[in-house]
Amino acid sequence: MKAVIFASTTFTFADRLNAGVIAAALNLDEKTDAIDIGSSRRAGLSALRQALSSSRGGEAPILVTAADLRRTRAASASEMEFGDAAATLLVGTQDVIAEPLGFGTVTVDFVDHFRQSGEEIDYVWEERWIRDEGLSKSPPSRCCGTRRRRPLRGGR
Repeated sequence: MKAVIFASTTFTFADRLNAGVIAAALNLDEKTDAIDIGSSRRAGLSALRQALSSSRGGEAPILVTAADLRRTRAASASEMEFGDAAATLLVGTQDVIAEPLGFGTVTVDFVDHFRQSGEEIDYVWEERWIRDEGLSKSPPSRCCGTRRRRPLRGGR
């Protein structure tokens, strides 16, 4: 195993290498890279993109794990959307069952919610603001650029 990358916005330990805990639990070699990626709900995608970029050389595979425990206010819309979840992928070049066709990134600092350091629950803006000023304006114009650069075709 080349590396363990762990992504979360709710790490178990604030000042301990959480990916190192995973590597130790799996009894991996101490020379295995251990990387934590956090502070964003996009942490899981960032971890996967990092692994895909790093695995191209054909070295040992990279374990990518994302997990979160999202706390919300009772009876809020977020209560129905958030929850506890985890997923793990092994990224490498051997025995591949899925292959990325391409990816792109767009970074827009649209504040639809935030959670200050030390707080357990997000502050969420009004849903109408999120829909009208964020969701309806940002993604359509940006997602199509990636699609034009790498069109999808049936088959291989």
